[in-house]
Amino acid sequence: MPRRSSHTAGITWFDEAERRRDIRRAVARAAGPLQLRRAVLFGSLARGGATASSDADLLLVVAYSEHSRPRDRIPGALQALRPLPCPLDLFVYTEQEVQQLREEGSALLRTIEASGVELL
Repeated sequence: MPRRSSHTAGITWFDEAERRRDIRRAVARAAGPLQLRRAVLFGSLARGGATASSDADLLLVVAYSEHSRPRDRIPGALQALRPLPCPLDLFVYTEQEVQQLREEGSALLRTIEASGVELL
């Protein structure tokens, strides 16, 4: 049996510039504790066209990490960035790893460097 549809529409106000400012503030909070060298926003929030449900794509470049695997750095980075204004796709690499990715011709790094917005 067909169900009645709702008569209400969910409209959400979304201010893309405010979202970018919130992310910039989160990065500023994390800069010292994480020893950030670079923070680059990329994806729809960087190029424009993000929606209220968009996540933020963020590259963090740290001077040093006690964790040898980039994925193991994410929990600590998320903690330092809190509170977060939106869901986050986070990439945390050391300066040496970024250089290696560059030398290997990483498509991800090319995209970030071509269209990303530096936050530090």
